[in-house]
Amino acid sequence: MKFKYNFKVYAPATIANFAVNKNNFSIALQDLQDEIIVKKSTIAGVSISQIINNKTKISKSIKENTAAYTAQLIFQHLIETKQLDTSLGIELELRKKIPLSYGLGSSIASACGAALATNIAFGNQLDRKELIPFIHKALVEINKKNRISSIISCLDGGLVLQSSKLSFEFYRFPLPRGLQFCLGIPKIKEPAFRSKLAIQDKNYITLESSDAATFTQALYTNNLKLIQQSLKNYYCYPQNNILIALRNKIYNKEALYFDFVNRHTAMFAFCKNTVDAENIAIDFESFYKNYQIKNKVLTSSINQEGCTAT
Repeated sequence: MKFKYNFKVYAPATIANFAVNKNNFSIALQDLQDEIIVKKSTIAGVSISQIINNKTKISKSIKENTAAYTAQLIFQHLIETKQLDTSLGIELELRKKIPLSYGLGSSIASACGAALATNIAFGNQLDRKELIPFIHKALVEINKKNRISSIISCLDGGLVLQSSKLSFEFYRFPLPRGLQFCLGIPKIKEPAFRSKLAIQDKNYITLESSDAATFTQALYTNNLKLIQQSLKNYYCYPQNNILIALRNKIYNKEALYFDFVNRHTAMFAFCKNTVDAENIAIDFESFYKNYQIKNKVLTSSINQEGCTAT
């Protein structure tokens, strides 16, 4: 076994509440990624040396950090099944670039990146599919999240569909070239956001009118118009006149899909090309500015590789 260190892993953000059957579909973003630096440690095992941009004070403890716990589970598995030298050790430095608590898979990215980093450091003895159960166990035990589709899209990239909530089996879909995301991230907590937009009802109305079969057919036939038709009538946000007006404006600019990522603060549009995404980004910025909400708006292509190491 060749022990490796002094390398970097990139782990992409993901959006799971996408299309039909929310949380079964997930898609990875290219231009929003966490980074993990792997260094040799004088202490056996795995540990988190530091967390850069740790605004929410994420713990470095093994049992409280999804990256640390995932890495520990894999390390222990390699000892038990691959006769790994128990004296070896690595330190992981997490560089958080995915905002936490916006539904963008920040903790999932940390766990997936740590899984790949640990596997590579100790000889790359497991394939990516074998890493999934360890990541899933860490996320369920620490964050109480059963997001298998997001784990898979983060690890392998692209748009994936989890076959069932009880299975690690999945399907990966082909995607038309040029598709882009526009993502708006407000720098404000949910109660203040709701207050600014006069959102009173927390019982969000959800109407599932999108068509999974049509969506699948559209992906396999590269039919952008059909993608739009299969997704456009999916609603999942408070019936608020401000948000309805925003939705209509975005769809008038030919967005293939528009929705709010998490708790109706961050939002995204799925677009057929870069030009449309950049035009919608202007609308996102204007929307937040009108309500004096500090924000970050970015456009991103779709990540097709998943986690990568350099």
